[in-house]
Amino acid sequence: MTRYLKFVNRFATDGTILIDGATGTEAERRGVPQLKNAWNGGGALSHPDIIRQIHLDYIGIAGAYPNAGYWIKPNWQFMDEISPELYFAEAKSWVSSGAQIIGGCCGVGPEHIREIAKLRG
Repeated sequence: MTRYLKFVNRFATDGTILIDGATGTEAERRGVPQLKNAWNGGGALSHPDIIRQIHLDYIGIAGAYPNAGYWIKPNWQFMDEISPELYFAEAKSWVSSGAQIIGGCCGVGPEHIREIAKLRG
């Protein structure tokens, strides 16, 4: 079984999947501007065709796991925190744009994940 099929099977059986920020790095390499407080969150909305192509090039599955803050050495800054309800509303738009894996990174807590878990069909 290929690594891709193992990934898909794990995703299909509700396994835990940890993804890093490589999508944003690749998007930036392809010319997508990155937001200071959302890394690739804005790029996913403003350049969905490029993000979709990155996922086709690498794994074929699109996901979103934005930060709820930004980095200023030596710590993360969480001044623009988002409520779980607003996070849910944003996550609905990611799903309608083709995201199949939704999560969160720095500053996104269990209350946000509980809210977006309602998107499961």
